[in-house]
Amino acid sequence: MKTYSLKHLSNRTVRSGLTGLAAQDLDTTAKLLAYIAEFDDRKLFVPDGYPSMFACCIGALHMSEDIAYKRIRAARLALRFPVIFEAVAEGRLTL
Repeated sequence: MKTYSLKHLSNRTVRSGLTGLAAQDLDTTAKLLAYIAEFDDRKLFVPDGYPSMFACCIGALHMSEDIAYKRIRAARLALRFPVIFEAVAEGRLTL
């Protein structure tokens, strides 16, 4: 089992880790949107037995309904306006 206690780390390490993970999260979110967009566009949820991308996000990806809705909308919009991916990755646009 993983442990998430950071008590043994120095203040500097915690600060650096937080900053790095926040930046990584932005990039990961942008990549996730790109994958959602492509998966949705190709309708790859159908062979998996889901009637919609929304159902797939909830069932297979374990997203909440709210998060699934927001990410699918953002992903679809980003297909039309690809600059959205970069804006999310850079933190200029949040979901």
